[in-house]
Amino acid sequence: MATILDESNLIGFINADNQSFLDKLRTVQTALANPHTNSVYMLSHGYDAVATAAIASDTDKTVLFMHHCDHYPALGCYLEGAHHIDLHNVGFLRCRNEFDILQNRYLCLSSAGFAYHLNAQRNFASPRLKTASCGGLHKLKSLPYHLDYLEVILHVLLNHDAIHFHIGHLSDEYLQNIYNTLSRNGLADSRFIYLGPAPNLPQILTQLEVDIYLPTLPLSGGKAIIDAMAAGIPIVAHQNARDRLWGSTDLIYPGAPTWDSLDKLDDIIQRMDESFWRDQSRQSRAYFERYHSESLFVSQLAQGGAQMGSQDIPSLNPYRPEIAYSLLYSGFRQ
Repeated sequence: MATILDESNLIGFINADNQSFLDKLRTVQTALANPHTNSVYMLSHGYDAVATAAIASDTDKTVLFMHHCDHYPALGCYLEGAHHIDLHNVGFLRCRNEFDILQNRYLCLSSAGFAYHLNAQRNFASPRLKTASCGGLHKLKSLPYHLDYLEVILHVLLNHDAIHFHIGHLSDEYLQNIYNTLSRNGLADSRFIYLGPAPNLPQILTQLEVDIYLPTLPLSGGKAIIDAMAAGIPIVAHQNARDRLWGSTDLIYPGAPTWDSLDKLDDIIQRMDESFWRDQSRQSRAYFERYHSESLFVSQLAQGGAQMGSQDIPSLNPYRPEIAYSLLYSGFRQ
């Protein structure tokens, strides 16, 4: 929103909060009827019936539906006349191959407003290992899974001389549970540092001198992963047993280590020495520059997204779900 508000040709900003659904619909339709409005970027979540209804009858506008609702059906997916834009490679191929949306296009996620500088003087885990995760409470609690975020972070803190930072909103109740768990296991509160919601994640990770980024689970944050790579932070990702989309490993640079058990996570952290860490950092930033740079985002947006077969769409990594977990969660999804 900050980027949009800085545009020199911005006519105005309309806030439709605190209105009934019908009033919101009329407000949005009035704005769309402005003869100066040529293109509409539909950035709605899947359940946003107001946005979908408002744009459905506007066939004389160029409408780009940004499909970023990854885990649930989205009302705007089958809007007639709208350009269907998927914001990551998994969603792009899933919409095409599983939902038969054959004219969709791809738009890379990016990270704007961050000036990257390689800090050659910085050393790995000096004076101690720093890990970080970014995600709201819904990433941690909205879906059942055999591994719990707190369980994973506690395991890291118990087995490694580390401090963990969490960025993103957590409830007071969940935070209290974290600190109670730390206390029961003889760990000081200072080993888990809660920062809350914070803008400009790449800058935060850089200033904190985070050594390893650990995506949240069971749901990871795709945009947060892109931000971590923008800062050149090595990523150690969980290979999700239920759905490749949940873990976002297809968004991460190919050389990033992944784990499916706490023992494997331990092995990765233990072999992360200075040389391996620096190589991971270079791979992380190089992958961002190749597939997620701001200039590539601007270019793809200008052409209405990249088409199938474009070399700018990253390929998917090999993946096979664990059958036992798939059966376990199938009842929940139904």
